[in-house]
Amino acid sequence: SLKENSNSNLLEYSGKPNGTTELSSSNVAATIVASLSQNTPNPFSEATTIAFTLPQSVKEAMICIYDMNGTQLEQIDIVERGASSVQIDGYKLNAGMYLYSLIADGNVIDTKRMVLTK
Repeated sequence: SLKENSNSNLLEYSGKPNGTTELSSSNVAATIVASLSQNTPNPFSEATTIAFTLPQSVKEAMICIYDMNGTQLEQIDIVERGASSVQIDGYKLNAGMYLYSLIADGNVIDTKRMVLTK
């Protein structure tokens, strides 16, 4: 199902111009928007993967994991740009529901929830 997510992202971007004739960086940057995908598998017990996309223009990005009280449990700094993913290991957390957010240059791009079963 991770392949389905990455394929749908590719389909979203394939129809947009790749800046072949316009060489200004603003047009090229506009072809990729920051986005966060649902973790797979969900629910999970051992490990789960969170896929995301970040434009090259983003200077600082991270994925933050919160409990349902809004307490931040983990912060994963992201150095890659474009389409990438991070893996969350289940043994680090207790069973339950969690929120995770993609934050780029101080802005919350999206927040989704994941369920950890033991």
